[in-house]
Amino acid sequence: MGVPTTKIFPALHETISSAPSAAEEEVLAQWRAQQTFQAVQRARAQGRPFVFWEGPPTANGKPGIHHVAARTVRTASAATRPCSARA
Repeated sequence: MGVPTTKIFPALHETISSAPSAAEEEVLAQWRAQQTFQAVQRARAQGRPFVFWEGPPTANGKPGIHHVAARTVRTASAATRPCSARA
């Protein structure tokens, strides 16, 4: 397998800050047209698996029930804290 070539992508226009969803759609359309995902899959086909050691527990697969429980408690406590009468 040869060394991957560097591809220079065209600069995005300035509407990114005013319309990020439109910019996302533009990038996705470019990736679809250029088959970027398929190119990455082909380039990594014989490589070692890429694993996220940091980040959300769902980055590498389905979360364990302990992750779901922890997120639920954290979200519930954050949602109810402003309602309490703490000074």
